[in-house]
Amino acid sequence: MARARPGRYRWSFFFPFPGTKAYELSQQGDYIDFAKMAQMENFTDGSCLNFGKTHDLFLKKVGRVMPWFVNAQSDFAVADFYRKKVEEILALDEKAWEKRILHIEQEDRDISKKFVRQGLSHYAIKYNRFMGVISDYFLAED
Repeated sequence: MARARPGRYRWSFFFPFPGTKAYELSQQGDYIDFAKMAQMENFTDGSCLNFGKTHDLFLKKVGRVMPWFVNAQSDFAVADFYRKKVEEILALDEKAWEKRILHIEQEDRDISKKFVRQGLSHYAIKYNRFMGVISDYFLAED
């Protein structure tokens, strides 16, 4: 994503649809949490797969602030800033993450406003929680 630089992108979690090879493989690997699967309303808020506590927490973090991870891997001038943000997020345990997540979208907006004022290209969460938009793109819409 960082190299391709699309104007915007959406992300979601993998979902093993019954009757597919992916479902069969997920079931054989004992990755499907059927209780979670039955309660899911969409594929953007989480996964019905269970990879273990550590990896599941990692997926929650990436799923919530994907643009930060993309920015961290980019050649944008802000990449070092986002690398530090990603390291900070990855270091949080589950309890600290649950506290941090309450304000993460506001934090993203505040960071984005700062970089927009400085004229620095970056991806931000825009329009909904699962869409990353490059600042050049959303500034052109204003």
